[in-house]
Amino acid sequence: MKKLVYTLTVGLIFSSGHWLLAQDCSNNIEDASRAYYNGRFEEVISLLNCDLADIDKESKTDILELLVKSYLLLDNNKEADLYMADLLRNNPLYKPRASDILLYRELYSSYELENPWNFGLVTGVNIPQFEIMRYQ
Repeated sequence: MKKLVYTLTVGLIFSSGHWLLAQDCSNNIEDASRAYYNGRFEEVISLLNCDLADIDKESKTDILELLVKSYLLLDNNKEADLYMADLLRNNPLYKPRASDILLYRELYSSYELENPWNFGLVTGVNIPQFEIMRYQ
């Protein structure tokens, strides 16, 4: 009986480990942001080094943005470029803020949003008919 309880407990712990890891990563955003603004970029990378598959879109955007900025300031442009591509795949309409660092905005501007297929037909006549109404 003890073996069965032990086996079930260990199985439950290992099966929920992936969910706990994802929770820790989204909970670390605030700590990583604080570390970024204090200049501890290695700490940002260690806090946000996790699986991003089960995280919501907004948190994932924040995590990837912090990672890109940290790698840029650590002069690791290759990793920063990879994370910028992930960021733009996750959120194609993302725009950097005017207060972001220049290296980050330059890396962002090196990418271009392009539609692979674009078919359409625009036809029609537009004859507006206005009615003037008087409100009392």
